[in-house]
Amino acid sequence: MNRDIIKVLYRSFDGELTPDEKIKLKLALQNSSTLRAEKNRIEQLRKRLGSQTNYAFKPFFAERVMQKIMVLTESKPVQELFFESLYSLFRPALIAVTILLFALISYNLSKSDQITLNKAIAQPEVSLEQLLNPVELLIED
Repeated sequence: MNRDIIKVLYRSFDGELTPDEKIKLKLALQNSSTLRAEKNRIEQLRKRLGSQTNYAFKPFFAERVMQKIMVLTESKPVQELFFESLYSLFRPALIAVTILLFALISYNLSKSDQITLNKAIAQPEVSLEQLLNPVELLIED
């Protein structure tokens, strides 16, 4: 098919053709079955598109979209973002350290005969006299 006659065919649906173009299109349609098939295809397509119902958005669609965009783009303060990133970075380490600390306290308490805070953290018992006279504490060790 001639490209020019196809353009004329498409323009014939939406606009006015010159008398010369009308004659060329009429002769081309009489002589070409593929052009007639194309014209029928376009007519069917336009008929189907014209019969469809118009779809519309629900009321206040633009406002709802803008509200969602505003919620998504609201940024948190820099300090809050910093602490959130620190939390996410150190959380696995915090869990590991907590487990290790619990294991060490359990080990220290299992090796001692008393359950005291000093025994749990492996600190020797210090009397009041030793605290008042630190030199005595150094000599005993």
